[in-house]
Formats: sequence, C-alpha cells, structure tokens
Amino acid sequence: MIGSLALAAAVGVFALLIDPDFSSTTARILGTTLTVTLFSLTALGCAVAWERDHWRRVAGVGFVISALSFIVFLPGIWLDMPRDWEEPVYKAMGHGATWSVYLALVCLLALARLKQRWRWTRYATQISATLLGLLISGLIVFEPNDDEWARALGVLAILTGCGTICVPILHKLSAMPPGEQLATTALILGITCPRCEQTQEVPAGRSRCGKCGLRFNIQIEEEACSGCGYPLYKLTSDRCPECGTPITAKAKH
Repeated sequence: MIGSLALAAAVGVFALLIDPDFSSTTARILGTTLTVTLFSLTALGCAVAWERDHWRRVAGVGFVISALSFIVFLPGIWLDMPRDWEEPVYKAMGHGATWSVYLALVCLLALARLKQRWRWTRYATQISATLLGLLISGLIVFEPNDDEWARALGVLAILTGCGTICVPILHKLSAMPPGEQLATTALILGITCPRCEQTQEVPAGRSRCGKCGLRFNIQIEEEACSGCGYPLYKLTSDRCPECGTPITAKAKH
C-alpha cells in the first residue's frame, strides 16, 4: 500500500510536468492517482485495526468496501459511460468514498487508549462520524435543495473534525507517565554519610548529617501504573483496573 502511494504520487507529478495544458488524459491520470491514494489510506487504516485486533469485523468490512470502491472508481474515471449509467455510477462512487473513509476513521479511533474520564470523546466522535456518513449518503440519494441539510452537514463535519483531532492528543496524554508521586513517612533509616563516613540514624525526608552537616533527602516512592498512574499498592490483578495496562510482578512489589 505504501508502495502504491509512492507510485501514484510519482505518476501524478510526471503527468503534470509533461502536460502543462492539463488535458483530459492528465485529469484522468490525476484522478486515478488520487483514487489510489484515498483507498490505499482507508484500507491501510482498516488493516492497522485488524492487525491490532481492534474491531476486526468492522475493519474487514472497511477493507472490502475500499477495494470495491476502488474498482468502481476506475471505470468512472476512464470510461465514457452511457448517460443512463452516469448517475448510478457516480452515486456509487460517492457512497463508496464516504463509507470507506468512515470505516477507516472509526477503526483508527478504536485504537486510541484513553483514560476513563476521556473516553467519551471517542464515543462522541464515532457517533458524529456515523451521523455524518448517513447524512452524506442521504444527500447523494435524495439530492435535497434545503439549507437545513447543509447546516446539519457543516455541524457534523465540524464536530467530527474536532473529535478526530482531540482523540489522538488525548491518547498521547493518556500514554504519558505521570509525574513521580513521592511520599515521605516517619521511617527511620540507618545510613553512613558519604562525606564524613559517620554512621547515624535519620528520618525519611529532609535531614542533615549530625557531624558534617551534609544535607540528605530520602524519599519513598510508591509503584504506579506506567500507563495512567493508578497506584498499585495491594493490587492483585494482572492488569491496571483503570486503563488495562499489563502489570508485571516487579511493579506490584
């Protein structure tokens, strides 16, 4: 798929360079390169979800629809169809492009691992994308001349676009390890001063050497989940109850 993208880009650039007048053949070549790019990306998005074992059925359907849409697009670009066939073919192309992009989007959104308090953004984005796909298909089928349809299309497009931007950012923030959470106790520790080699007992936290005055800062760190920072003290499960990250035996103890 990546190779097909590179080849399509090379063919498109070559066609533009050798035909400055932009003939119909050049337009068809560019349309083909854009078609290859579009459906390679949608199929690649579905393939990633399939490989990660997320929404495999949806990913499989998306992969098939991308392939079928690609097959429909090529005759629509290159063949001079009878007038009776033009409208059904162009509508099929519109439906194929819409649902290929939709399925790739929802599959990629499903890959995001979000903290519990942020998961609603993914669900809201998937819902708005679904409504947007249905609305576009309705526009293709019924061809209404109503401003309300256009306004609804704009609202859903904005919501879907905002969610598509926010979910990857929240995924990245969810994966960032939290700042070290340190706590001190009244524990008394026996240490040897590295400066004067005086053996003494000092409390956890900030203190000084009783002989030379060297400052100590002894801190006790509690283990936490590497994915979301959930405390692991006395946790018996193998996965974090907050985000599902696997927990090693070393992290538990």
